[in-house]
Amino acid sequence: MPQSQIQATVDAVANQQISNQFGTQRYALLFEPGTYGSSTHPLNFQVGYYTSVAGLGLSPNDVVINGSIYVATNALAQNCIALVNFWRSLSNLPST
Repeated sequence: MPQSQIQATVDAVANQQISNQFGTQRYALLFEPGTYGSSTHPLNFQVGYYTSVAGLGLSPNDVVINGSIYVATNALAQNCIALVNFWRSLSNLPST
């Protein structure tokens, strides 16, 4: 799958799920072993509510994301506390 399609997919999921705290949709973004993104074309995306991101390799180093996977806190929003920043996961990817 071309990186442009991967970026469009993760962006579409994020755009739906970032503010979907009480929604019923659930997503798993699963990455097969390999390298995604590069220093010149990084893969960057935000993880919203009810979204799991996982590498499918035997070890965390089997999947490399050149870019960033992040959660932006909503704790500064009106009537929002830090306790609503869960219901998302990241697993089997190397830390950098």
